[in-house]
Amino acid sequence: MKTVRTSTGLKFTRWMRNSLPPPSYVKAAGFQGRVDRCQEFEFVAPNTILQWTGATDAGTATDNPQRDFRFQFRLFHGLTPETETSCFYFWSAANGYRQNDPEATEQLYREIAPTFLEDKAMVEAQQNRLDELGEQGLVDIASDASRMHMRRIVERLIASEQSAAAAK
Repeated sequence: MKTVRTSTGLKFTRWMRNSLPPPSYVKAAGFQGRVDRCQEFEFVAPNTILQWTGATDAGTATDNPQRDFRFQFRLFHGLTPETETSCFYFWSAANGYRQNDPEATEQLYREIAPTFLEDKAMVEAQQNRLDELGEQGLVDIASDASRMHMRRIVERLIASEQSAAAAK
């Protein structure tokens, strides 16, 4: 995964070349074999993630996957705090393939929605463990680099807001 800092947060890109396509990609685009997949995430501090994901037949990826991939879609992830340990989470998907086929967008939603419910269960379980054990035992690993950068940005924003409020 490649991570780059931006003026508003972070952008990270992950390539998965010559990989098996997820079943939802096969249903949507009819892939017959392995694919080159790419995911780009942009974290816009403090609460937004813009995601582009796509795939094309293995060995055919170009330098501009957002233009040339035959299967692709965008996701908006928006979070807003509810309490100290919970938030409201909003998401929306935009179909970037078979755009003249309304059923494609419905199919995309039916494929993605259960994944968000699985993610919700996992995040809630992680929060329960943090509530129980605290953060002192956490270990930062290389695959968490983007998460750690995002967290530092948010912590700086919070500290800046608290400092500004105290100065008033």
